[in-house]
Amino acid sequence: MKDLYIKKFWDEENILFYLHSRDNVIVRQIEIQGTRKVCLDEKNPCQGEYALADVTLSELDIEYPVYITEEEFESVWNNENNVVFIPKGDIFRLAYVTSYAHGCNCAGAMGKGVALQFKERFPQMYEEYKSLCKKRQFTLGDVFVYPHHTNGFVYNLATQQDWRTMANLEAIKSALIKMLEHASASQVRMIALPKIGVEFGGLNWKDVKIVIQQVSSQYPNVRLFVIESYLR
Repeated sequence: MKDLYIKKFWDEENILFYLHSRDNVIVRQIEIQGTRKVCLDEKNPCQGEYALADVTLSELDIEYPVYITEEEFESVWNNENNVVFIPKGDIFRLAYVTSYAHGCNCAGAMGKGVALQFKERFPQMYEEYKSLCKKRQFTLGDVFVYPHHTNGFVYNLATQQDWRTMANLEAIKSALIKMLEHASASQVRMIALPKIGVEFGGLNWKDVKIVIQQVSSQYPNVRLFVIESYLR
């Protein structure tokens, strides 16, 4: 049996579709629009106005299909809120996501881990971030929002004082709130981020995960995709 997992976003209706096909037959389907999420399968093919596709994958004739991993599909299928935890992947390769976030220190350094990827991808952002740190205008709980050329934003979250100190859970909460306030006002619908405050921050991921879920629940129009194991 051949299983394929597809992700498709329809701009006109602001709907995100996920499809799981087996031997060219659609067996599971997810529809996400704003706060609404509908999961359909062969046991539950219809839910009100929503129905599982009754044609084959090739008959759907999806323009520019994006094939995703089974892990991403299952994470969305099993998740009940607007935070999707993906076991492994690359935040910069998630289809339709053009806004990103990551945890930063307040000392002007992005020399390791995912932060280094941000520094390499957005060199001008890094220079502005470093300048803010030098002027002490980027402190715990702050967010430095950087608009980039692909019609999205980078949210630099001030989660720890420097690379020697542990991340601060209250700072993470404060920065997430500020990020989601900005995203809601700017009509940003999706943000991808790695797990923050853990690897170089020293916090327990279960504790950080709870904070992300609690804060995110107050902003249902913004969906977060959290990569738990970053693969470049």
